[in-house]
Amino acid sequence: MRLGGQPPLPRLGVVTNFFPSLTETFIYREIAGLEGHGIGVRVYSVRRPPESDVAEGVRHLRRQTYYLLPLRWGELLRAHAGWLLRRPLRYLATLGLVLGGRHVRLKDRLRSAIHFAEGAVVAAAARHEAIGHLHAHYASHPATIALTAARLLGVPFSFTGHAYDIWTDRLLLPEKMAACRFAITCTEAARRALLREAPKASPQKVTTIYHGVDIDHFSPGSGRDPGAPFTILSVGRLDRQKGHQHLLAAAGRLVREGHDLKLCIVGSGPWRGQLEELARQCGMAGRTTFAGRVYHEHLPDYYRAADLFVLACFNDEGNQDNLPNVLLEAMACGVPAVSTRLQGIPELIEDGVNGLLTEPEDTDALTVAMRGLLEDREAARRLGEAGRRRVVAHFDLAASVARLAVLYRGALNLGSTSAGLSAANDVAPEAVSRRAG
Repeated sequence: MRLGGQPPLPRLGVVTNFFPSLTETFIYREIAGLEGHGIGVRVYSVRRPPESDVAEGVRHLRRQTYYLLPLRWGELLRAHAGWLLRRPLRYLATLGLVLGGRHVRLKDRLRSAIHFAEGAVVAAAARHEAIGHLHAHYASHPATIALTAARLLGVPFSFTGHAYDIWTDRLLLPEKMAACRFAITCTEAARRALLREAPKASPQKVTTIYHGVDIDHFSPGSGRDPGAPFTILSVGRLDRQKGHQHLLAAAGRLVREGHDLKLCIVGSGPWRGQLEELARQCGMAGRTTFAGRVYHEHLPDYYRAADLFVLACFNDEGNQDNLPNVLLEAMACGVPAVSTRLQGIPELIEDGVNGLLTEPEDTDALTVAMRGLLEDREAARRLGEAGRRRVVAHFDLAASVARLAVLYRGALNLGSTSAGLSAANDVAPEAVSRRAG
């Protein structure tokens, strides 16, 4: 209880899959920012990351998070029995909504049953925690869990759609769109895709709020040694869709042309062995460093040591990026960026103005773009400076969190002066931050 016998302020419950994740740092950055706006947050995560995968500065979040797995059968049975006895009609109606939605395969219906079971456990855990609104990061199973828990608790819910959960794992998207208070996407491309999946939903129900980057932490360095080899950096999970294989092939061509360059690839994943073999085949083995996992707070050192950032991502049978945060980080550090015309990336990079874009899987075009910036350092410098200005004006973390705070304060009835989607859309990034860096 608060002073004076008043009930505690309602808190925001955040449902996600793997928290705090080394590859999804934007989630805990947003949470920290929301708490700075006076919004209490409680995180419910399906899985617990190993402590070695969590940066030291956010390990306290791991200790403060409620984890569903490993599943505790006693807790599961108590949660479902409790909701069935306490609110039988609401329990059965929610079960009917989740299992009665459109399912193409039996496997999908079984998945929904599991997520309903998990949602009841989250609802039981949240029942005494003053949760006034539930938000899911990812429109896939976290949103099903949040929908279930929210209906059992009798509170509104919302979700953020990111990438695979909109284009690939689209289970119950129309039902989630109908039930949510609002939905968020991190690009306009994702917003359009989400509305195509739920054509009956009002377009005003979905708003785009870009992932922001800390433009003070990710800022240009003091300058590179002009005598050092040209360094190309790529950051991302080592799998097919990131396109590291096209980057290695393009870099190998440039070396065979006589260019002196080094390549640094930051990240871990299942494709490391294949990429190391490809580096040998391309003549890049002695020039390529596979740096492995790097904690978020150390990434600026890698960006500032680079002359060029390249992310050659593509659509790998439905597995694709939307707008990778590493592009924002590299450009915030003033590094000229080359990427592909994939989903939301053109919303950040305007080809030839603040970076370069090629078609996905076009190694020839990628080689040309990289060669141009390698040979024209002044053009590279201009693109890097323009990229920094673009991120500062439209992708500042402070601006993004301010817009999120408007939505959540309205949903929580915390006295927002302008609750609702229209108010969030009115908080323009350039009105919050004008630091050009």
